[in-house]
Amino acid sequence: MKNIIVSFGTTGLLQVINLATGVLAARYLLPEGRGELAAILLWPGLLGAIFLFSAEQAVTYFAATREGAARRVAAVALIATIPLALVAMAVGYVVIPHLMHAHDPAAIALSRIYLLQIPVHIASMIFVGTMQGAQRFAAWNAIRLMPSVGYLVGILVFVAFGQASVTGFVIASLGGSTAAFIIGFVQAARIAGMSWQPIRGEFPELARYAVSAHFSHLATIGNRQLDKALVALLLPSEQLGVYVVALSAAAIVGLVGTTLGPISMARIAQATGQDQRTKMLGRYLRLTIAIAAPVACVFAVAGNWLVAVVFGDAFLLAGQVLPILLAGAFANATRDSFYAALRAHAQLRLISYAEYTVLALQAALLFFLIPTAGIHGAAWAITVSAFAGLAIAAAAVAKLTGQTIVSLVQPARADWHYLVRTSRSFVPNFSRVG
Repeated sequence: MKNIIVSFGTTGLLQVINLATGVLAARYLLPEGRGELAAILLWPGLLGAIFLFSAEQAVTYFAATREGAARRVAAVALIATIPLALVAMAVGYVVIPHLMHAHDPAAIALSRIYLLQIPVHIASMIFVGTMQGAQRFAAWNAIRLMPSVGYLVGILVFVAFGQASVTGFVIASLGGSTAAFIIGFVQAARIAGMSWQPIRGEFPELARYAVSAHFSHLATIGNRQLDKALVALLLPSEQLGVYVVALSAAAIVGLVGTTLGPISMARIAQATGQDQRTKMLGRYLRLTIAIAAPVACVFAVAGNWLVAVVFGDAFLLAGQVLPILLAGAFANATRDSFYAALRAHAQLRLISYAEYTVLALQAALLFFLIPTAGIHGAAWAITVSAFAGLAIAAAAVAKLTGQTIVSLVQPARADWHYLVRTSRSFVPNFSRVG
């Protein structure tokens, strides 16, 4: 229970820090500068995610399932992925000037410099996977926090010295990634009784698992980044700046799904018998909807006021886009509940099918709507795609469980009793703190 509480506390703290850095970037850089910063960071980050090849997932799996293998698996993964990081940097150095042709040479140079983040990020993710697989949750949470903490500290330093610029924010982001790498390396080196000596025979197994996981993950990367990439390519920087602010405001609803999804997957997988699994699915699905729907409605109604107060009047257009994105975020949060059920039933191919279908639809809509409707078109494209993904996932779960969607979302009296019991179980834990 302690690890769960700490992990979700870490997730909450991450969201607060990310909100703070987003607000600082908006306030000090204004729409054009915020959009330029987003474009500078976008392409190296995207290349890093693609060339990581989901190695961190493979490391987590093998470190968890093979006793004493954490360091050794980490060594194999590092040896395999650092050359990939160098390839990613070379690719980025060549293509970034073409992808950022509308930006000035200084922005292109900064994005090329930010390519240094790729090997640092990849190594850090290997360490994250190592700590998670070895069940060193304190270290895992520390490494997860460090990029955002380091970024915030760096920003505050530049602000304090009156140097809050796009260059300063890029340097701060690099500093945060570097700090995460250092913490990860130190924590990995402290794992006792394990050899850093890689075993050649483990590489094929690690590579097969990583490639298999990456096939599905590529669609997820595309669904998360394609809209920003096309907005960056097709629209001016200030439009991208407004769009990323709207996305950050809508992320609070998506957090419901990403927080409850892993819990519900574990609960469903642990349940005995299909009836109990279906019961757990319905319970967490209804809980997700009960939390996400009111939050989305409140933010939609108060969107213009919230954007003006938090990010500044220069981003008022984001308040107009926000209600559209909130609808999509609600669909994604609900879809995560269905994905949890599919993972619990080991139906990973159905998730891959849903993700690639959504990606294809999203790409078509984005290419059509961004040139005609700007960031409003981008928001509609990802929202329509999100509901399509929700429909596919819901239909797959309905077929798998033999239940109708109406029966799964219909509230039950037991839901309230469960919430009361769960709330009471936390009271002693918090009352003993301090």
